Amino acid sequence: MVWQILLCALAAAGLLLLVWAVVGTLLLPFSLGHSCMVIFVNGNERRLEQQVRAFAWLTNCGLLRSRLLLVADNTQQLDLAQHVASVYRWASCVRQEDLEETLASAE
Repeated sequence: MVWQILLCALAAAGLLLLVWAVVGTLLLPFSLGHSCMVIFVNGNERRLEQQVRAFAWLTNCGLLRSRLLLVADNTQQLDLAQHVASVYRWASCVRQEDLEETLASAE
């Protein structure tokens, strides 16, 4: 009797794990090729850090398959963007003048 209850509970747990894995696979985004999230650096370090951490969380959880492109207007913003890009391997920085060319070459 105890073995039957134990086996029933184990089978239910296995079925639940299987359903969870299938639903998780269906909910994850499909790879759409080369995608890129663009963040314009405005000099506000706290806001940039929050945006980059949110992007990192989504990437590490597997919910987002993309790279991060930090766009800067001036040298101060470019320095900040380069610092962030040196910390995170999936981030890169570019000047605003070169944005269109960079996005075109990513396709």
